[in-house]
Amino acid sequence: PLWIIIVAVVGGLLLLVLLILCLWKCGFFTRKSKKEKYEARYYQAKKVPKASEKKYPAP
Repeated sequence: PLWIIIVAVVGGLLLLVLLILCLWKCGFFTRKSKKEKYEARYYQAKKVPKASEKKYPAP
């Protein structure tokens, strides 16, 4: 029967809309600022001179 397919599609779309609204209200789709996005949280780069640079420093 065609009505079962139509009801299932409409019900699935309503369920999807409810799920998206709940996630939106919880703040799931809020974008972080660009600084926070590219900022390292735990590991950070540290410049360590090579052994050859210690013996012969650049002028």
